[in-house]
Amino acid sequence: MSLQTKPPLTKEDYSLTPKQIEFALSLIEKTREYELAMYPANLTVKDLNKLIAFNRYKNKGIIVNLVKKGVLRKKALGDYDGANKVKITKQNRNSCQHL
Repeated sequence: MSLQTKPPLTKEDYSLTPKQIEFALSLIEKTREYELAMYPANLTVKDLNKLIAFNRYKNKGIIVNLVKKGVLRKKALGDYDGANKVKITKQNRNSCQHL
């Protein structure tokens, strides 16, 4: 009875398939406040697992770690609606009702 050992994992084994990349991008879109800060092909299985965990448990620490790693970055102020928040400019300062 011989034990078969798996070959060591290479960097290529951690890369995502196109379908996994698409899924990771959809999870990032759900965060609304963050965007991808790197090329999508550079995402790893570990990054995908963290995104899945964030969407399940809503733990902000996961997002903070992804930002520190350089996977995500905060969107510019005007790039998301942020639960009805409106970017304040001189033109709409008087008409701004939701903040």
